[in-house]
Amino acid sequence: MNLKKIYILLNVALCLLGGLAVSCTQDDLEDGSGTLPPGKYPLRLTASIEASVSSRSACKDEWDEGDVIAVRIGDYPVTGSYMLNADGTVKKSVNALSWLQPEDYVTAWYPYVYHEETLVKKLTDQTDGLANYDLLGAQTDKKHYKETVDLKFQHRMSKVICRLLPGEGVSDEEFATVALSVNGYSEAKFNQGIVTAGDVNEWIKPFFDAEVSTSKAAVFEALVVPQDMAGKDMFKVNIDVNVNGHIIPKTLTYKADESSGKLDAGYYSIYTIVVQKDRLMVNPPVSAEWNDVGGAVDSAPWVFKIVFNENFSIPKKSRKEIVFSPNIVNLDAFMDSTVNYLEVAGNEFSFSYTILDNEKTPKMEFLDGVKDVDILESGYEVDGNKEIFTFSGRMRSNEVTAVYKEFYSPDPKPGDFYYDDGTWSTNKQEGKTCVGIVFHALKYDWWLEDAMQIALDAVNDDGAYDLDEFIDKSVHGYALALEDANSSKTVKWNNVNYECGLTASSFRDSGKKYFNGYSNMETLKALRGTVVGKNVLELPPVEACLDYNVPTSHSSGWYLPSADQLVALIANKAAVQNGLVKAGGVDLVVGTGLAAAYWSSNEGLANTSLQAYALFNWHNASPSVAPKLKGNAGRVRAILTF
Repeated sequence: MNLKKIYILLNVALCLLGGLAVSCTQDDLEDGSGTLPPGKYPLRLTASIEASVSSRSACKDEWDEGDVIAVRIGDYPVTGSYMLNADGTVKKSVNALSWLQPEDYVTAWYPYVYHEETLVKKLTDQTDGLANYDLLGAQTDKKHYKETVDLKFQHRMSKVICRLLPGEGVSDEEFATVALSVNGYSEAKFNQGIVTAGDVNEWIKPFFDAEVSTSKAAVFEALVVPQDMAGKDMFKVNIDVNVNGHIIPKTLTYKADESSGKLDAGYYSIYTIVVQKDRLMVNPPVSAEWNDVGGAVDSAPWVFKIVFNENFSIPKKSRKEIVFSPNIVNLDAFMDSTVNYLEVAGNEFSFSYTILDNEKTPKMEFLDGVKDVDILESGYEVDGNKEIFTFSGRMRSNEVTAVYKEFYSPDPKPGDFYYDDGTWSTNKQEGKTCVGIVFHALKYDWWLEDAMQIALDAVNDDGAYDLDEFIDKSVHGYALALEDANSSKTVKWNNVNYECGLTASSFRDSGKKYFNGYSNMETLKALRGTVVGKNVLELPPVEACLDYNVPTSHSSGWYLPSADQLVALIANKAAVQNGLVKAGGVDLVVGTGLAAAYWSSNEGLANTSLQAYALFNWHNASPSVAPKLKGNAGRVRAILTF
């Protein structure tokens, strides 16, 4: 006996249950009692898909002519099937259902699969688009048999949208090689409109949206089984990095936290991912229900703009104190004063800045702020001599106008105390943690006596800059760590005969000075692990600086100094030594041998693969910076830029 006959008999049986003496009359049906004659009252329906966040990746956001949906009424063991027109009306009842009760629930799902069967979707390759992986379900409350039931289908998967942006120093050519993978369950199991997970997580190849992507922004999208990814690797980016002509493939991963890992059914999450050469910076996502198409998230363009009006004034010298969220697209141009607006990838943004000694109090306002910007957080606190202002908001329109007032910072000088909160002072302040001693500062710049140029890290290809450019970039100065890295142990510069391309150019060009230790450090970090013959390149001084875990803020972090930065340290030796004593730090080691020398990040000029520059004879009357064999032991003292 087939299921259709069972279905008819079930209708008859239910009718008989009403009693042999009571027939299924029209009056019984009108007051909601009794059962319905089998096959007399067919289900009438329309179907719609709840609108989706705008996307060019072709999810199942509308019906195609001839789509077939599966439908059940209540718990009866029959699956109906209906072919639809593009407008969601029924084109053909393939296997029609009739009402058995005057009122009942209606369940539907797409794509069609019989209710006793489970559809398994392999999710690991979505490069051809998302429509084939979009699983839809609809569930009504109780409906009356006389109604035309409007089935509102919802997306049962979770949608991940990733906008990748190049970080500082990542060229267009390098960024063009980025490939994103999204971690998620490898399979989705689909039964009666319910999605469950497969057994394992794998890396998913998402859809690349070539239409909306540019050389400065790559957009990827994927559908994943809902889950909480907190504490798990969520994103993986492969990129080819050019290090002094060497193309080095790198794999960068991001581990989700509680703010970024929750992927709910029927929700989309938009992530802004800034791809640095050594890490991924990921903003907390903009998330909403899949049918939430209002607001700026769905508007074109992707980039939103904060325009500062004529009252806007931040001296270039002070702009480094502002810490922006990583989804600011045009940060370099803004910091250079090339433009007076911020472009934001996505409609949420944040920034904070520190008000130091003797600064004017800044103020940030939005014109028509109630209409244009939702204030998510606005904070102000006083910490000793420091005031901290934080702000985050969500823009409602594509362009908002802001007012910003001027503030300024005091100038440091050699010998000043540098603290872990990014501030500095001439007299040591109680209750603050000193982490370094200033050894070079702009206002007291010793290079000016010789009319020499100053360099700022990683801007021009050769690392050399004139004084005006230096001032524009607002580097206040450089600080020396209070003690040696690597627990004061000596280390070799590297372990194999290898040229890293970091010759100390300034020693042959007396017209320039290269304060490019930070960019040298970035190059060396990228070269770690390079295969040289049968060996793998090791750079112990770099590792020592990376392992020097003394926390700082508003700075570059600790790195290996360049040869010229060691020369600047020598020039202000007395002030530095005095500061180290007062701060309770440790002076550079006493001695004249090779083991008492301190490594720089620059290689030698003549024997580049064999030699690197180092600081010798710190405690003598005439310390010097000179080449030293990389295979000899040397010491490491880290510095930072602030």
